[in-house]
Amino acid sequence: MDGNPSLQHLYIINCCSLKSFPQGHPLSALKILYIHNCKKLEFLTPAKREHQFALEHLCIGSSCDSLIFLPLDFFLELRFLSIWDCANLQSLSMPEGIEKDLTYLEALEIRDCPNLVSFPKGG
Repeated sequence: MDGNPSLQHLYIINCCSLKSFPQGHPLSALKILYIHNCKKLEFLTPAKREHQFALEHLCIGSSCDSLIFLPLDFFLELRFLSIWDCANLQSLSMPEGIEKDLTYLEALEIRDCPNLVSFPKGG
């Protein structure tokens, strides 16, 4: 991935052994990230984040079993968010006092996430 820092679309499907994104990844240019059936993949967390993402489309399905909360402040340009069959996901979060919000968000789909109990204030 280091050879293509302008990568804008990334689809990761049925990579059952994949555990993490490469270190020093050039994911800051991504516009679309689609992850499906990658249960062992650890989703990026704020502590591991090196770049602000310009993602516009994020889809996570039947993947990222370690994903318990999704910090939405990662993705301030997000237009479409789809999460399904993420059994351990408990919350979506947006820290208070953040200068921007999800004003770009046009579509939100969350389904088959039985442990989801928390959604950011303000809807």
